[in-house]
Amino acid sequence: MARRCSSLIARAVGGVMRHIRDHGGTRRCLAVGPLEDRPRYNKTQCFDPFPFPADVPEPLKDNIRAEAEALDALRKNVLAQHEDLTLTKLYNVLDALRTDGGKGRALTDAERDMHDRRLVTLIRQHHDAIDALVAQAYGWPVNLSDEDVLTRLVALNKERAATARPVLEALAGIGMARRLNDGRYAA
Repeated sequence: MARRCSSLIARAVGGVMRHIRDHGGTRRCLAVGPLEDRPRYNKTQCFDPFPFPADVPEPLKDNIRAEAEALDALRKNVLAQHEDLTLTKLYNVLDALRTDGGKGRALTDAERDMHDRRLVTLIRQHHDAIDALVAQAYGWPVNLSDEDVLTRLVALNKERAATARPVLEALAGIGMARRLNDGRYAA
């Protein structure tokens, strides 16, 4: 399965990233480079330990992949046919429709135009389908809030980390890994 987050998980993680950014905690997932002061994404701290679903049946993986590819093709097609649009504009409308627990907020005239052309509706349908399939892959209900998704992801990550700790300690004991000052392990 391609390691892509569903939009539901992406929104939950996005909420965490906003919290981290708003509270100055950019050290773990966002690192500041030595030559500039802009934060940059740290793959080994954020993506590598992400608790993706385990033991997903091949037909479900195929369905997720097909839906993700259909979404990607739709977005490319929309952008190619509508020079006035960008992904940012489309997703701003999608976010507007999903605010306030899915009730949405009033759209601007430009946003209403995009919505009325059914461009955002089609993208939303693909995201909703991907969300449902990914929830199925995790064995979770489809209608979880962003907070519930995040809570479950954190719990799953802790569970997997606890399972891996004895193996890492054994590797450290034979010199194949070393324990860092912060409790993590490195090869």
